[in-house]
Amino acid sequence: MRDWVIRFNEQGPKGLINKKPSGRPSKLTAEHRRELAQIVEKAPADYVPGLPMQICKFARARRCKLFQTVASFGHCAAKKQTYYGFEGHLIVATNGEIREFSLSAANGGEREAALDMVDDLWGDMLADKGYLGADFTQQMANKGIIMHTPLRDNMRDERSPEIVKLIMDKRRYIETIIGKLVEQFTLVDNKARDIWRLSNKIYRKLLSYMFALQFHGSTRFLES
Repeated sequence: MRDWVIRFNEQGPKGLINKKPSGRPSKLTAEHRRELAQIVEKAPADYVPGLPMQICKFARARRCKLFQTVASFGHCAAKKQTYYGFEGHLIVATNGEIREFSLSAANGGEREAALDMVDDLWGDMLADKGYLGADFTQQMANKGIIMHTPLRDNMRDERSPEIVKLIMDKRRYIETIIGKLVEQFTLVDNKARDIWRLSNKIYRKLLSYMFALQFHGSTRFLES
């Protein structure tokens, strides 16, 4: 009651309206915000590790006659399994836009795929610890790409903790988008008998996603 009386005396009737609390002060300094703005302004992209695209069950792989000259055996670390087929590679912008896609044999190198896909791109790229390495980082830098990856426990990180957290949060957000592409658009579930039809099915699904993204203006439609 006392606070209301003081506010009424100072501000009149408007002082009786409770204002929304400002919350905890931001931990980001002006320098942090400038650093983050630079990352955003450069149209950052995220390179997502390969998506396993299995042609048939592993038990039938040796007898499978499909894609014999282009498919191969590969290992999916996330699922801890060996499979026969292809590996899809995506570069996704932080707004959800798909910037590049490529398809390789399951044993194709992810770093080689990344290097091949960034010829027309520039700016910052988020990736996981699998892309750590001075040589690879320099190769990407030569193509105009600045890599941002988590560091190993024994490595010193010169970046501010707040910036690291924001970058990793954005990466987790994009990983969620990829998960929705796999679940809702069945991106890795493609039955085809030749590489042309397989590629055609994949690109149609990616185009459907991009159309929905442009129509809705954001990735919120994936939440339904």
